[in-house]
Order: sequence, then C-alpha cells, then structure tokens
Amino acid sequence: MLLSFSSCSNFISRIEGANQNKKFKNVEIYFDYVINSLHIPKEKLIILNDFSFQEFQKEIIENKLAMYYAIFDKESYVSCNKLEDKSCSGQVINLYHQFNKKIIDTMKIDNDKLTLISKFNLDSSKKTLIFIYSYKLGKLVNSKIVSVINELIHEKDFDYRIISIDNYDIFKN
Repeated sequence: MLLSFSSCSNFISRIEGANQNKKFKNVEIYFDYVINSLHIPKEKLIILNDFSFQEFQKEIIENKLAMYYAIFDKESYVSCNKLEDKSCSGQVINLYHQFNKKIIDTMKIDNDKLTLISKFNLDSSKKTLIFIYSYKLGKLVNSKIVSVINELIHEKDFDYRIISIDNYDIFKN
C-alpha cells in the first residue's frame, strides 16, 4: 500500500494536533481552554497586555527561545538561552537544578527586566520557571511543559508560570 503525503509537516501537525488555528471570543474562554488542556491552576497562566507582550515577544525572538524563557528567584535569574537545545525538557530540568544549587552564572534582575517580570506574579520565596506557551503546539505541550512541571513539582522551592503567546487569537472585549 502506497501512502502519499503532500508534506511531512502536515502529517505531523495532524498527529500532534499542532498548528491549529483557533479564535477565542474572550480571555475567559481562552483561560478555560488552557486550564483544561494543561490541568493547571488559573493563577499559573499569564496573558500579557499588548505592550508587555510585544516586549516579551521581542526578547523571545532575539534570544531564539522556544518553550522555556527563564528561571527567577527574588534577586537573580538565568535565561534559557543558555540551553544548547532551546526546547529540550531534560536540559531545562538540569538548568533548574544548577540554578537552585547556585552552580551556574546568573544575572541580577535590573529595572528593565523588573518591569516585565512584575507582571508574572512571582512568589519571591521560590525558584520560578517561566514557560512559553501556545495552543498551536498541540500535544507537544505535554512533553515540553507538563512533563517538566511533573518532574519538578515535588521540589520545595519550585514554582512556575506559563506565559501565553496567543494574544492575536484572543478577541479582547
């Protein structure tokens, strides 16, 4: 039997549920969709306002970030641009452990960074891993975000936030 596909990316997109195009009527419907998909508490999901979103998006592009943004504590952070493979869950788990044990070079949180991260509602007593999320990732989210959360959730200092980059698919009323 001979199967013909117009492209491998279409085949993978169908299997993984990736590259979907949805429009959400409002933020509440979007929140419900993501919370039910990821099984996370509502307070872990962050949707940035348009100005902050553009600033965040610019940094993602400049640093060639994929699933993971950075790890923060109350005074410093480490960017996930240190990862060799920007979407490797194993590498981000190792980076978290290095950050937690203070065996990696970190950067002080400056005023420019403070303005953006103040929107993340971080718990200053924890080490917070910031994920980059889009529903367009489909099932890949399970291996790239949910698996990392499940691996680190039992660490007493671990916390996380998921920053949505789906702003253009949410009709804000």
